[in-house]
Amino acid sequence: MFSNNLFGEVQWKAQGVGCGAVTDCDNGAHANHKIHLTCDNMGDLWKVNYPDNDIVTAPEIIYTRDKNGNVTTIQVGTIPRLYNYNILGLSRQLTESIKTRAKRKIVLHGRG
Repeated sequence: MFSNNLFGEVQWKAQGVGCGAVTDCDNGAHANHKIHLTCDNMGDLWKVNYPDNDIVTAPEIIYTRDKNGNVTTIQVGTIPRLYNYNILGLSRQLTESIKTRAKRKIVLHGRG
């Protein structure tokens, strides 16, 4: 089940739920089943907001892109994942920074 905005972009989706009628799908999914999706001004996915429940609080995911549309950052909660590209637009490097409970910062580097 999903809902689109006027531009045809998916605003939210809910999996594993059903609706009684085509016109009643918006009311068929409870708020804690809806995954909200937000697009930027170019129609690319910008933010994903997962519903919280009694067991888990899910972090939102934010995508940042460069002028060519390449994903440069994926921020999951407080953890950023940075992507670098070469002149051909191919992925060149991935950097992920994780803060541990001991208040240390771990930086992972990967090369493509």
